[in-house]
Amino acid sequence: MAKRIIDGKTYNTHTATRVWSFTFSDEDPDKFDVLYQNMHGVYFRNFGGLDSFNLWRDDIVPMTPEEAKSWLIENADAETVERFFGPQPEAGERFTQISLRIPDSLKRRITDIAKQQKLSLNSWIMRRLESAASTSTVDSGHNNNSRH
Repeated sequence: MAKRIIDGKTYNTHTATRVWSFTFSDEDPDKFDVLYQNMHGVYFRNFGGLDSFNLWRDDIVPMTPEEAKSWLIENADAETVERFFGPQPEAGERFTQISLRIPDSLKRRITDIAKQQKLSLNSWIMRRLESAASTSTVDSGHNNNSRH
């Protein structure tokens, strides 16, 4: 277990969730590389092992969500990537740009939330839409708010 303070913030492998462990070959059994996410959604890597001088090295490196996603894509299975970063587009899937009008006060609130989660506003909105779409049921055409 490792705990470091970096730029005034604590990164603790004991209290964080292990997202994925990278397994090295049998030739380097003492080397490790693990991605963690803390309770606030912040990602960090803990990696190290014996170096070429037989000295133990144990480093912690904070990561942006984009860096963590890239690391996972390179090292983990698709299910883990999608568990933490939502469904990924199918090969060849195109993106569409939409324009959305919202009150300034709402934009400020969701921008603050996205910043706290270290996400871009676009990524935060996409996650919320994906979550809503995955839990939504198809409406039968009846307006539940209408009065009869």
